[in-house]
Amino acid sequence: MLRLLSGAVTALALVLTSTLAQAATTVTLHTPGPADGAWGKVFRAWGNVVSKKTAGAVKLDPVFDGKLGNEQAVIELVKKGEAGGGFFTTRGLSQLDQAVLALQVRGAFGSWSEFDAARGRIESDLIAAWQRQNVELVGWSDVGIGRFMSRGFPVTDPSSLASKKVAVFDGDVITPKLVAAIKGSSTVNLDVNAILGGLEKKQVDVVAAPAYAAEQLGWTSRLDHINTRPLFFAAGAVVLSRQQLAKMTDEQRALVLSTGKRAAKMLDKKLDGLGYDSYERLKGKLETHTPTEAELAAWRKVFEDECRRLDGTVPKAALEKTGACR
Repeated sequence: MLRLLSGAVTALALVLTSTLAQAATTVTLHTPGPADGAWGKVFRAWGNVVSKKTAGAVKLDPVFDGKLGNEQAVIELVKKGEAGGGFFTTRGLSQLDQAVLALQVRGAFGSWSEFDAARGRIESDLIAAWQRQNVELVGWSDVGIGRFMSRGFPVTDPSSLASKKVAVFDGDVITPKLVAAIKGSSTVNLDVNAILGGLEKKQVDVVAAPAYAAEQLGWTSRLDHINTRPLFFAAGAVVLSRQQLAKMTDEQRALVLSTGKRAAKMLDKKLDGLGYDSYERLKGKLETHTPTEAELAAWRKVFEDECRRLDGTVPKAALEKTGACR
């Protein structure tokens, strides 16, 4: 009898061990920054909570410094369930649905409140479109306010960019439309990690980016002017593969999503604070230019031309809903 009981216990232990092993899920997360940066700190904290509360059955595995690949390639892996998810800007998110690009139209919004209201008008559409691509929105974590920064001259009105070369990140389809509306200006297409080299070699004169990103990537060491007018509000989001989520139990999935929402909110707050601090530092290091009313009027004409050139690039319905091309 004891031998039978012992055998049953052993068999049960083997079954439980096998079940736990099958239930164990590792979710690989794309992160653009280093382990000790904002993304690294928040994602590791999120992973620690998930691992503890699931007794190790679900593990989040952040891969730092964008080492999984560029955003466009990684989001394709997420769609297929071959990567777990992570943080993406609109360069990656637009692979799911180009409607998100309406939020990145240059000159469209003057404040975070305007931007947030515009996003709210298309959020349900984005969520539904992303879900059809097997991707779940966990939460928004925006990168910051993009502004013109330049080398050797101030960006004042559009004519100040004549004969100047503006950096365009891989996957950015909006900036080329803006630059095309400025007579004599041109673009230089580079990977994000190649822009510092482009500045050093004087292949690039101008970048348009959030202050924190420009500092972290070392660009500001090669720039000497910054325009104070917000050019765009850089959207970002934490997303997860629905196929990876489907591997979890209902309880595990609910935990990952609820803690993920808190992590995304924490990251958004961190990036907001870091962006503000970076901009304040840059105002002390770089020469600032605040546009005059006449310069703003000239830019408005360029933004109108930019919008006309977006036809076929950004869905018209998204432009209308967000009010990006008023």
